[in-house]
Amino acid sequence: MRGGAFILVIVCSLLLTAIARADGVEITQRLIDRDGWPSLVANTPPYGGGTVSWKVCAPSCGPVVATGALYDAGPTAVGTTFEASAMVGGVTTTDRSPAWGGQVTNTAPPTFDGEPRVGRTLTPHVGTWTGGWGDERSLLGMRACPTAAAEDCRAMTASSWQPGNPEHLTVDPA
Repeated sequence: MRGGAFILVIVCSLLLTAIARADGVEITQRLIDRDGWPSLVANTPPYGGGTVSWKVCAPSCGPVVATGALYDAGPTAVGTTFEASAMVGGVTTTDRSPAWGGQVTNTAPPTFDGEPRVGRTLTPHVGTWTGGWGDERSLLGMRACPTAAAEDCRAMTASSWQPGNPEHLTVDPA
């Protein structure tokens, strides 16, 4: 068992090394906060990476607005990019995000075909959205709630259910 744990540690170390660019800082996640605004995460190579500094570029980069791996930008103009910088091994490196497409807004809600009753088949369909980074994907999740107040709901699918896999589900008695 001890050898298995050692191998797992080595594999995890290799994966972490592969995530960060060998030459310095990298924006590794472009996210969207709950209000539809940009949030970003940058990482530096393991073991010796420096503190990340963030700049907002609209179109040219301004002064440092935050430090740390996570930056929650808040309301941001369309076309803005973000620059992460860090000194790694005595060299300052930077990475820049693609252009922000605007606050994420739902233009058509997700839907489903079928009757939401025990034993019936439901087929979900993704909604449509505007804004964001431009490379987002929809992930579906269905929950059954006994009341319109949406309390005491139960998951019918995983929250990361991808459209088309499976294409439908049958409502379980539970």
